[in-house]
Amino acid sequence: MVSALAVAAVAPAPGAAQLVGSVATQSRLFFGKPLSVTQPRWHDLSVAAEATYERRLGPVVLSAEGFWRLAEEGTERGHAEAREALLRIAGDDVAADLGIHTVFWGVTESRHLVDVVNQKDYLEDFDGEDKLGQLMALLTVDVGRRGFVELLAMTWFRPLRFPSGGGRPGALVPVLDDRPVYEDDRERWSPDLAARWSHSIAAFDWALSYFHGTSREPQLIAAGAPGSSALLLSYDRIDQAGLELQWTRGDWLGKAEGLIRGGQGPTFAALTIGFERTLWGAFGSDADVGVLLEYSYDGRDNLTFNAYDDDLFAGLRLSLNDVSGTEVVGGALTDVGSGVTLGTVEASRRVGQRWTVELVARLFASDDDTDPLHWFRRDDHLETTVKFYF
Repeated sequence: MVSALAVAAVAPAPGAAQLVGSVATQSRLFFGKPLSVTQPRWHDLSVAAEATYERRLGPVVLSAEGFWRLAEEGTERGHAEAREALLRIAGDDVAADLGIHTVFWGVTESRHLVDVVNQKDYLEDFDGEDKLGQLMALLTVDVGRRGFVELLAMTWFRPLRFPSGGGRPGALVPVLDDRPVYEDDRERWSPDLAARWSHSIAAFDWALSYFHGTSREPQLIAAGAPGSSALLLSYDRIDQAGLELQWTRGDWLGKAEGLIRGGQGPTFAALTIGFERTLWGAFGSDADVGVLLEYSYDGRDNLTFNAYDDDLFAGLRLSLNDVSGTEVVGGALTDVGSGVTLGTVEASRRVGQRWTVELVARLFASDDDTDPLHWFRRDDHLETTVKFYF
C-alpha cells in the first residue's frame, strides 16, 4: 500500500528536473456490425501523448502529468487531461500534497470497489483503470508501528464523460453528460472529505477508509418526458466506509474489499473477495503463472453503471520473466444469475529500450437487456497500442 512518503522517496535529486513521457498510436478493430448507425463500423484509430515532469527543491517536489488523445471524428474519444499538477512537501514522517492528484485505493483484481477518490476516465476505456485528476489537499502521516494515516480534502468535482452516440464501445442511448444533476447546491464545488488508515501486521495488509462527498458513480435518470430514451446523470452526496484486506502466505494471496454506502438510495453493502496463487517456474521454465478467482456482490437498489451485483471472475496471469518483460493476463467476468460474460485478454511486451506493444482483446456475451454490458454485445474488438517512450 503506497503512501505519499514512498512516492517522495523516488523523486529527482535536489535541484534536478526530470521529464519523461510517451507517444502512442492505438487502433481498435471491431469484429461485428454496430448496433447504432452513428458508431464507427469497423475501426477506431487514435494518437495519444503523455508527459510527466518532476523537480525537487529541497523538501519540495513539483510534479505535473498531462495526457492528450487525438481520435477520429465521430468516435468522441479525443480529449486532453491534467492528471496531476502537484506541490509536495515531505518530511521524515509527514508529507503534504496540494493540487491536482491521482490516488489509488484497493487490492482486488477484477473490481476496484473502494476506490472512490478519483473519477474514472470513460473516454479512455470503460474498465475503470484510467482516472481523471482530482483537486485536493492530502496529508500523509507515518504513525510508526500503527501504519499510515491519510487525510484528504477535495473540491472541483469531475463528472463522468461518455463516448455515447458515436463512440464504440459506448452507450446506445443519449447520455447527457454535459447536463449533470447535483444533490448539493454548490454542485462541482461542494467539498469532499476522506480519511484512510493503512497498516500491516504479520501476513496481513489492511486499510480502513471513510469518504463523505459527491458520489463518483451517478444514478441514471430519464431526461424530459416519460418514455424519453435520453439519460441524465444524477450525483448524490454519499457516506462510504471501506475495508481493504490482503493476506500473504508463500505463493498464495487472499484479497478482499468491502464497503457500506449511504445516501444513494437505500444504504447498501458490497463485497469483492478472492485469491491469487502464483506457480513459480511453471512447467519447468522461467515463466510464472498466476491463478485468479474472485467473487463480487453488490446490494444496491438503484440504477447506475454497476455490473457487479452477483459476478464471478476467473483468470490467469503469465509472466515469461524474459528481457522483454512479456506478460499476458486473461480472464472472464460472468454474472452468476444471467450468464452475461465479459472476456478479456491483455498482453504487453517491450521492443528494444524505448518501445512497447500492447494487445487487448474483449469479447461480450449478453442476452440480458437489464445488464449494463448488454449495450456492448456487438462490440467485440482487438485493440493494438504501439508506444514510444522518451
